[in-house]
Amino acid sequence: MEEESVRKSPSPEGDLVAQLVRIADFVDDLTRELEKSGSLGDLFRTTFRLLHDLMPFDVAASLMLEQTLDLYISRREGADRIVSERLVGELRSLVQSEIPVSLGAADVVTQGDFADLPRTLEPGDPLAVKVNIPLMLDERAAGLLVLFRSEDAFDPKEVTLLRIVSSHVIFAIANLRTRDQLRDLAETDELTGIWNRRYMRRRLTAEVERAKTYNLPLSVMMIDVDNLKAVNDRYGHGMGDVLISELCGAIRETLRTPDALARWGGDEFLLVTPHTDSAGARQLAGRLLEIVRETEIPTGDGQRIRPTVSIGVASYFPPDMTATEVVQRADDRLLDAKRAGRNRFTW
Repeated sequence: MEEESVRKSPSPEGDLVAQLVRIADFVDDLTRELEKSGSLGDLFRTTFRLLHDLMPFDVAASLMLEQTLDLYISRREGADRIVSERLVGELRSLVQSEIPVSLGAADVVTQGDFADLPRTLEPGDPLAVKVNIPLMLDERAAGLLVLFRSEDAFDPKEVTLLRIVSSHVIFAIANLRTRDQLRDLAETDELTGIWNRRYMRRRLTAEVERAKTYNLPLSVMMIDVDNLKAVNDRYGHGMGDVLISELCGAIRETLRTPDALARWGGDEFLLVTPHTDSAGARQLAGRLLEIVRETEIPTGDGQRIRPTVSIGVASYFPPDMTATEVVQRADDRLLDAKRAGRNRFTW
């Protein structure tokens, strides 16, 4: 009589070991991939893609508490209308219930929206079931991780896995912010806190390339502080530094978010204004002159310095100019303004 072969069912212990191995491999992959992340968008997209291999979901979202509520979202194929008022309302309610801060007036701004999760779940309401984990950074709430799916509640093992993921994500966010801080230190001017020449060279090249590719207007201004040597000679270089710092602060207050101001030399500053044509640049230059004229800086002897600047304006005309050429044109116009008597702009 032939011996019958019997197929044994996997033991619970075997299932547990296999699951632990999968989680360990997942953590290794996650750690390796997060080390390569160059931005928060990269970080969350990578996290959600790897996590989806271990537990199914339709939508993953991270809501970070910045000046706005920055939303990063990954969704399955076909879920094209997920980023909606309903989703935003769900996330806002979760944040307000989980994190004890006032966020009533904060805008939700979508920073990343990725439709790259495979369609693995049955059709249905993709926001029907949710689980969320706060992201704690330096003992304060930095954001919230949320997973949604159409059916079946998230079980305790899945919640535990999400907690493991959140701890690695927080570590990666901290590393990313440290890296950004070190980069900013290397690319900002110590006295004024604005960008330095090193940063601006790279930024201007990118802006010129963007203007060329998409046929967008772009203007730059070379700004020079008038008669700074006389201030240094009379009051000392410390007062000259105060004057430069105060002027930078006054100018920055009138700029838009896309504009970039950098210290180009000792008393020269380069201002890059994307999406600004020649007419718009001249209007801005006139406004900057007025702002500087209204600035008063008290001195130690009871006097007040009323500074002025000279400005050279140049606009980029694609595709016939390089970044170097547009800066040279602005510098030439600056010399024209100084020769004409200072306290003015030329273009």
